[in-house]
Amino acid sequence: MRDSSVETINKILMLLPYVISRGGAKISEICEDFNVSKEELMYWIEKILWYCGLPHYGPLELIDYSIEGDVLNFIGADYFNKPLRITRNEALVLLIACKALVNSGVIVETRSLMNALHKIQNTLEKDVSEEINDVRKRIEVEMKNFSKKWLKILEKGIIQRRNLILHYYSYSRDTVSTREVEPLSLIWANGNWYLQAFCHLAGDFRFFMLDRILNVTVTRRKCKSEVKGELHLPMAVCEYSPGKEDYTVELIFSDRMALPFLEGLPQAELTEESDRSLRVKFQTKNLSWVANSLLKFGERVKVVSPEELKLLLREKAEKLVKYYS
Repeated sequence: MRDSSVETINKILMLLPYVISRGGAKISEICEDFNVSKEELMYWIEKILWYCGLPHYGPLELIDYSIEGDVLNFIGADYFNKPLRITRNEALVLLIACKALVNSGVIVETRSLMNALHKIQNTLEKDVSEEINDVRKRIEVEMKNFSKKWLKILEKGIIQRRNLILHYYSYSRDTVSTREVEPLSLIWANGNWYLQAFCHLAGDFRFFMLDRILNVTVTRRKCKSEVKGELHLPMAVCEYSPGKEDYTVELIFSDRMALPFLEGLPQAELTEESDRSLRVKFQTKNLSWVANSLLKFGERVKVVSPEELKLLLREKAEKLVKYYS
């Protein structure tokens, strides 16, 4: 019999640093220390952790794993290996969000959770207590209504075959655009919900991740487009198509932690250097998504070209330093 969802999540949160801090751990030892069967352990990894990672939860940010013999290791989850440093505002947001989730019944109020929240609150000024309680109550109402609000609007557009106006965040371009689309259906794929629609701005069929839709409204205009043939969900977060306007990106990674990044780029050329570093070369029309993805690698990646990517990466890094300093 499997543990409850809360118990499973607690064990998984302990499993990640347990394995990563050791540079890998034997499956037999994990099963013994966590009092879990090998079947249950693989269920955690393949059915839960496989869909976890950092925002924006694309293939480049999701957690991966490898098993060599009896040794398990995680890839792309090194952020679990060191304590997080958070700002006052981040601590305040974390505290309010957790209390709202508890109050809404989404997560169970346990002693360890409340102790952690109590420690966070003690680090904040005493005069924020009333503010926290007031905001928490309002968040509870918004949490219950938000998903239903989106669902009704999207369903109305699909059922009545009416165009939608989307305010959409494009991860690849790092911009927000306004688009009129003709909705076809909602699809669950690659761990995310997508709206399948014909986009008037692009002049073609597109898949829009629901998490990136900032606002949506229904128009009176009827849908006219129909799907011809089969549509395939893109496996990579980036937008790629060969052409004269593409940038040729060349990178050098100092270690094999770049492999999750490369798996999202089936068109990339990979060369292993004599010092075991990895040289990667690929083409893309947009550099913003590349810069966003490379920030987490820090000094472990070197940008060879183009110069535009070097400047963009430096600009984003300086903004992060300024924000956290």
